[in-house]
Amino acid sequence: MDRLSIVLLIPELSLVVVGSQNGRVVLITPTRLEDSFSNKGPATFFRVEAILPSKAMYHQEVHSPLLGVAISPLQQYDDVEPDRNGSWRIILHYYDQKVMSYEVSRSGHDGLKII
Repeated sequence: MDRLSIVLLIPELSLVVVGSQNGRVVLITPTRLEDSFSNKGPATFFRVEAILPSKAMYHQEVHSPLLGVAISPLQQYDDVEPDRNGSWRIILHYYDQKVMSYEVSRSGHDGLKII
């Protein structure tokens, strides 16, 4: 149940979505330091942006395994051209038919915004 079996990418947000059957999903941003930092090659890391659902919500509401995760861009009605840093929807589907939905976006250097 603790196996990381679901991996999805949102390249427009530089975001990796990793899910486990235990009911939790982590949002990860790959990062890379400048090449001058190390003489042994590029130094790459992962920054954990968020864990969904939150710890309080997980203990109150989630009591069944995670079946799947879906991601999709949200439509922008006011823009003629799609925004590369637009909002995305993350949907978590659980074994007991519970569905949790989150909206994520990234604005400049402010980091990831989750609604």
